[in-house]
Amino acid sequence: MAWTCVRTADDGVRLLAFLRERSYREGTFRLSSGATSSFYIDCKLTTYDPRGFEMIGRVMHAQLVALGLRVDGVGGLTMGPDPIALAIGVESVRSGRPLRVFSVRKDAKSHGTKKLVEGGRAAVEKEGVAFHPVFTIDDLRASARRA
Repeated sequence: MAWTCVRTADDGVRLLAFLRERSYREGTFRLSSGATSSFYIDCKLTTYDPRGFEMIGRVMHAQLVALGLRVDGVGGLTMGPDPIALAIGVESVRSGRPLRVFSVRKDAKSHGTKKLVEGGRAAVEKEGVAFHPVFTIDDLRASARRA
């Protein structure tokens, strides 16, 4: 899906430049698949930087709006999507339509409330009620494993 509109074109350009500066590295890297790559993009260096966090929220929230996606929540399988989902959530508060932010554990906790989904009221409840539309943040590797 093509990125259509961000709050301003400059927001997207600034985010890409920041990502390139903070997260892109050249060299020889072993990937989790075992393959090697001549470059590596460590997005956490951008998503965990307050400036990157703020830009990601602004750009990604604007994309949801531009695409006309009416969702009640945003999140994904913990850990990579966590700061991205939270950044979108913060921007959604600024827009006047707060989204639920959630994180899905690989396995339910073995203690306490034994939650599988963390954050606010779960965007998707298991057996009882409510299936709310949500936007999930995923990566190619995780998607390929599920396919």
